Amino acid sequence: MKRAAVALLCAWMLMGCVVNETVDVQKRLEDHIAQAQNMQVQKASHSKKFYSYYLPKDIGRYESDLSGNLFCIDGVRVAMSLNTAAIINQRLYPSNTQQTVKMEGKTMVAYLNGDYLDIQEYAHPFQVGIFDLGNTYAVGLVSDTVLLQATCTALQTGVIAGRMLQIARSVLVDADQIVTYYSNQVPEISSQEKVELFDTQAPENGRIEELFEDHSRIDTPAPVDNNGQSSENSSGETE
Repeated sequence: MKRAAVALLCAWMLMGCVVNETVDVQKRLEDHIAQAQNMQVQKASHSKKFYSYYLPKDIGRYESDLSGNLFCIDGVRVAMSLNTAAIINQRLYPSNTQQTVKMEGKTMVAYLNGDYLDIQEYAHPFQVGIFDLGNTYAVGLVSDTVLLQATCTALQTGVIAGRMLQIARSVLVDADQIVTYYSNQVPEISSQEKVELFDTQAPENGRIEELFEDHSRIDTPAPVDNNGQSSENSSGETE
């Protein structure tokens, strides 16, 4: 009887740990998103054909192409790509596209949605979802202009989500160029669209999405120049 009571107590404690961790992940998410919402939006430090964005000096950049980038935030790989489907839908198909962050077969442990203001003070709807992958967590941020995604530890989820939003708020897109370039490549979008994390439209060379196959952290710091920026083009240089 005593052993049964001890086993029951242990099981209850383990269940409590799971619940507390889920609550902590949600709380971390809310706290770091609130901080990112209150930050001053910085002018773009990187300019590409279709969009520009600001990259803080403590964030490294590994890969970059026409529609996407791979960043290093606190040793975690974070992929950002244009949400071309939403941008085209807004311009060509005015009915609002409702996007839902999801991962097939994975448990969502934290979620937050709202609006953020960019540097021009335009409002953009966004959603953040955090998913339990078993031995790691996936963080995904979806807005009407960009998609950001990463895998990291439970303790890192809030920080990564906050930095994602910080970058997203600095993004300015050239919708006209995007529509002209992609409209013949992307089929008409229905009024409801579910965004499957890690299965978004691949960048031009497909390289960035492939780097997520091992779901691991980066073991070495991103290459940076003396100013702390990526060794690739920075400080407003056109790419």
